[in-house]
Amino acid sequence: SFADITENFESLRSLKNYLAKTKNTTNEIKVYTDNINLILKSCGIRMFWLDKKTFFFKISDEVKKEGQMYNKSLWFTLLSDDSKIKIEKLLQQIRNGLDEGFSITAEVCTEQKKDVHYKFVGTPVRDSKGKVKSFFGLVIDVTELAETQKKLEEKRSEEHT
Repeated sequence: SFADITENFESLRSLKNYLAKTKNTTNEIKVYTDNINLILKSCGIRMFWLDKKTFFFKISDEVKKEGQMYNKSLWFTLLSDDSKIKIEKLLQQIRNGLDEGFSITAEVCTEQKKDVHYKFVGTPVRDSKGKVKSFFGLVIDVTELAETQKKLEEKRSEEHT
C-alpha cells in the first residue's frame, strides 16, 4: 500500500521557505535597526514618546531600547521656567485635541549640565479609530545653536548701544 504524501511534502517545503524568508527578514530588520541606532548616536538624536492622557514622557537613544520614563511632575522639574510655560501651553493644546505634529524648543537644567537646549519634533500616534493616543518624535540637542544665537543677540545689542 502506498500513501500519497505530495500534500505533506508541499506543506513542508512551504514551511521551510517561510522560515527562510522570516530569518532573512529578521536579519534585514536587525541591520536596519543597527543603522538607525548608529545615525541616532552619531547625530546626538534621541526618540521620545508622550502619552496624551497621563503625559508620561519616555526617552531613548536606541530603537529597541525601552528608555527612561518620567511622569509629568518629574520631567517638569528639569525644565527652565520659560520652558515650563512653553511646554504647559503645548500640553494644553494636546488636552484640547491637538491632532497634528509639533515642534518646540525647551531648555533643560540638570545637575550634570546647565542650559541644555533640546528641540522636540513630535507626530501623533493614532489608534485603530484614528484618534490620537500619544505622540512620538525626535529630541535634537540644539544647545550649540542656542548659544550661537545668544552671542549674536548680545553682539547686536552691543552694536546698538
